[in-house]
Amino acid sequence: GNAKVVRLPNVITTKEQLQDFRTNAAQYITEGAVKIGANIDMAGEEWAPVDFGGVLDGQNYTISNLTVETDGAHCGVFGTLTGEVRNLNVSGGKLIAGTEGEDVKIGFVSVLSGEGSIHNVNVGMDQIQASPIVHHAGGIVGYSDTTGEITGCINSTPIVYSGETSGYQTIIGGIVGYSKTTDIEDCENTAEIDF
Repeated sequence: GNAKVVRLPNVITTKEQLQDFRTNAAQYITEGAVKIGANIDMAGEEWAPVDFGGVLDGQNYTISNLTVETDGAHCGVFGTLTGEVRNLNVSGGKLIAGTEGEDVKIGFVSVLSGEGSIHNVNVGMDQIQASPIVHHAGGIVGYSDTTGEITGCINSTPIVYSGETSGYQTIIGGIVGYSKTTDIEDCENTAEIDF
């Protein structure tokens, strides 16, 4: 019948489990939140943006040294978030936009959509690198058209624009590159934006 496939464990404590979450995110949409239960070092791990519609509670743990390098339209730890991420720290690592494609959105969450929300997330990566094909870049969110909200977030990740200007308009913000309808409250950007 209507039983959802639930992937266990619902508390993620290792990089292998975090990679399983990335690969099978659609199966982690459960009645409660998926939780991070330890600090996880992702140094040397490949990562592709995750599309997620559930709830991820970081429980104030830290995911460190996670680097995302992609030629896709979405560059972020999350690609499209229609669910909720809360109480998470992200430290070290980089987001690196490619040089192929167009209308690229880059940020911890590339696109926040639907009723997606982000609460109490602290993003302190080494750098976000926006290339000339990037349209929207932000520390927390690249592009947001969610009816949800972004609250209590801090970005301390420097955002760097590099490459020959292509005549393409690149919009950069410390918290959000572009917000259409989103409530943003109690957020702080402490990073340099260099372009």
